[in-house]
Amino acid sequence: MKTLLVVAVAVVVLFPACLWATPAKPALEVVVLGSGGPRAFGRAGSSYILVVDGTPRILLDAGPGAFLRIGELDLDLEKVDTVLLTHLHIDSYQGVVVVFSGDMDASALPNLVQLAKNADLLIFNCAVLDPPKSPSQLYDLHTPPRKIGQAARDSGVKSLLLSHLAPDVEGQQGAVRKSIRASFAGPVAFATDRLRLPVAHSF
Repeated sequence: MKTLLVVAVAVVVLFPACLWATPAKPALEVVVLGSGGPRAFGRAGSSYILVVDGTPRILLDAGPGAFLRIGELDLDLEKVDTVLLTHLHIDSYQGVVVVFSGDMDASALPNLVQLAKNADLLIFNCAVLDPPKSPSQLYDLHTPPRKIGQAARDSGVKSLLLSHLAPDVEGQQGAVRKSIRASFAGPVAFATDRLRLPVAHSF
């Protein structure tokens, strides 16, 4: 019994209190409620919540399944005071910048590049593969991976999160990543429903 007491005292003394403390909440966190694209394949429709200092504050879009995900994640909407139903939005907080692309074809990229200059995170809708691997009509609404990589490079964003994913994109993640990597060297991730992403940290 005396040996156990000595060990317990040693553990308390040798490990600083900071190691026992709860990790600090990030100043800004993106919660992916839905990462699905324009076709149904088991994901909720694209929507996000921005959590500021641990409190959900901004709801961006409210696609099908979003409120189911809110319940699953036990998110409190009481202090959500901004709802954005838009295809292009920038949110800034304490120097942290997140840019959402929404649906856009390649002709809109110059404007996005200007808006996303040096952003911490670019969330880009990725619903098509590089031509000609997706139906041709979809390129009127969506940007292919190679162009996404070029836009991320030209805007100088720190990291890239692909969302609004279509089944063919989901099944070709390696090829999509390789195509983006031809231009953009930063971190690239694929969104999943219920993903929580601290913006201040790379992934």
